[in-house]
Amino acid sequence: MSDFLPYPPLSVILTQLGQLNDNEFGTLLEAVTGSQGFERGIDRCKSLAGSLGTISTTDVFNLLSALHFLYNRCREWESSDVDFAPALRELFEVSDLISHIGEDSEVGFDRIVQLAKPNPTIEQKRKQRWLRTGILQNAVNFSSFIDLRPNFSSDRKTITELIPTIILRILTESDQGEDQSHVFQLTEDGLNKLRETIDDISMKLSTVQEDTELTERIHKDR
Repeated sequence: MSDFLPYPPLSVILTQLGQLNDNEFGTLLEAVTGSQGFERGIDRCKSLAGSLGTISTTDVFNLLSALHFLYNRCREWESSDVDFAPALRELFEVSDLISHIGEDSEVGFDRIVQLAKPNPTIEQKRKQRWLRTGILQNAVNFSSFIDLRPNFSSDRKTITELIPTIILRILTESDQGEDQSHVFQLTEDGLNKLRETIDDISMKLSTVQEDTELTERIHKDR
């Protein structure tokens, strides 16, 4: 039960964490409890590796990944009204992970608890994502093509005309299920109505965004 991540084993990650000196741990703690949380971009991993000194850029990436995994597990416990620290200790003791967090297991475990405490920035982003995508399927991609369908004469020997038909595909995703693809056809009149609807939506959004009483509270994607 000691390996919860495909690679590298969580036990290896915890051993590396236990080998950080107090200054290095302080640097890591400041990083993950700040606004970037467990973000693992290459530039950030390189910078942290330079500050920590004893581990490589790849090790930093794996460390942040493992800590993010533990952080999310702790939030799952809290969502079930379970105090995450005792639950985490029980998990570590049952799986023998406790033996991999340094010579002083109490100090090592306290480090894990500090790193796993709720981060307001992460939780705010989690709530924002839930409000955007977690309730219903969210349209994320669109594609289309024009199909020319032949209208044959009654004896099927002549094409009397071609009927243009619009095929529209919408890809949707949700945090609560699998991605889905929705394909349907439109007439030219239907396309015009869709365009009018989109224009109407854009006008409504502009009105909301320009309302001075609402502007300061409106979240904008970056």
